[in-house]
Amino acid sequence: MAFMEKIRDVSRSVAARSGELAESSKLTITIKKKERDIKSLERKIGSMVYDAYKKGHTFGDELSAECQKIDEAYTEITRLEEEKGKVGLDDLSIEVVDLDAAVPEDEDFEVSEEDDEILREL
Repeated sequence: MAFMEKIRDVSRSVAARSGELAESSKLTITIKKKERDIKSLERKIGSMVYDAYKKGHTFGDELSAECQKIDEAYTEITRLEEEKGKVGLDDLSIEVVDLDAAVPEDEDFEVSEEDDEILREL
């Protein structure tokens, strides 16, 4: 009988831990969704600030400097698009490759978080 009691105790413990794991997973998912919502709102606020900047609204030096960086990036994009047009391959389709699958594990190759985000947007 002690053996059966031990099995019941283990079963109860496993059931309790499963419930805790499920609750923890739900909370983790909720947290991740909220973090994604925050990132979305930050982007929206950033777009609103930049739009106001383009319309002549003035901000402090630090924020204005960041808006100026965006202006410079847009200027560079325009220049690069013009350069790309001169190459004559505008309609060339580019396939984005999963780098994790394409690069053997034994090769020393890293992609920065910024580059990875840009690649995912392609």
